Amino acid sequence: GVISVSTAGGTATLRTSAVNSIALASLTPATDVGDTLATATNLALGLNQGQQISSGVNTALDVDLYRVDLSAGEVLKLSANSDYYARLRIFDATGRELSATDLLYYQNPTRLGFVAQTGGRYYIGISGYGNSNYNPDIANSGTASGYAYGYSLNVERQLQGASHVSGIAASATSGTPTNTGVASANTGQTITLNGTGFVAGEQLYFSILDDSGNLSELLVNSSSVAADGKSLTVVVPNNATTGRVRLSRDFVGSVLQIVPTLTAFTPGVGSAFTLSGSGFAEGQSAIILPTVRLDDLGRSAGLDVYSGQQQMIQATAPLGVSRSRVQVRTVGGISVALATGQP
Repeated sequence: GVISVSTAGGTATLRTSAVNSIALASLTPATDVGDTLATATNLALGLNQGQQISSGVNTALDVDLYRVDLSAGEVLKLSANSDYYARLRIFDATGRELSATDLLYYQNPTRLGFVAQTGGRYYIGISGYGNSNYNPDIANSGTASGYAYGYSLNVERQLQGASHVSGIAASATSGTPTNTGVASANTGQTITLNGTGFVAGEQLYFSILDDSGNLSELLVNSSSVAADGKSLTVVVPNNATTGRVRLSRDFVGSVLQIVPTLTAFTPGVGSAFTLSGSGFAEGQSAIILPTVRLDDLGRSAGLDVYSGQQQMIQATAPLGVSRSRVQVRTVGGISVALATGQP
């Protein structure tokens, strides 16, 4: 149930079952939250526990500080919404900043995560947007901010490598996945994720490839979340590629194979042609003709994948090679064969 990998650069851990995170009663402080490490509100979170906090920064130098105790290797996950501009910071017990990000009302929610290298006390600080240099040991320090606002902060304490997702229930409706034992889908298809602790409005990251073959992630809103928090549905984005799907508040997730589809063959000059469809991958695609396989030579050579209203591949077959039947293969699988009507 626990897989760890170590290299000269460090160690990573993956837990293969979904974390059963317990949500504590929501907290709405009746008085102003402490401005220093010494007066910080102790959330007293246990392992695999989370809490939703609703409060606000009321003055130009106001700071709200919360304490969470972590053991080495545990993860602190933060998700915050702000009515206006704000600053979210994480400190160690000495007041040294370990991580930080801005809260922007038009980009809610904002996520921030941290892995404890050593056990001890850690602190979460929220301040006005302009006050990013306050000293957490000194009240009313830093630069006065012109913003006062309310905020909602969700704090979770988990083991490293834990995920709320236990698996993906999906099979591609067209084509054949490379590995039949791993979840697969076509772009635009609605899939189901199973797990624990899902909440309304969950957002997910999909692995994507751009037209230059650069791998990144795309944030997508879930379509629905079950009332018991054990499943959700989401539509696979058009530029998704085979890779990881994860909740925005998780560091790890589950693998989804993206199987390509073919919808049209357009002949060009000579033996050149264009294929239309979905699930193509720049630098990772191959075209299969009746007697020849055309492999992409790399991101800047060979087959050219690009996106418009749908994905397309431009290619040229060797002279004399039949193009009567064509398929596309990627790391995620192989498309259904398309009869082209060409010689």
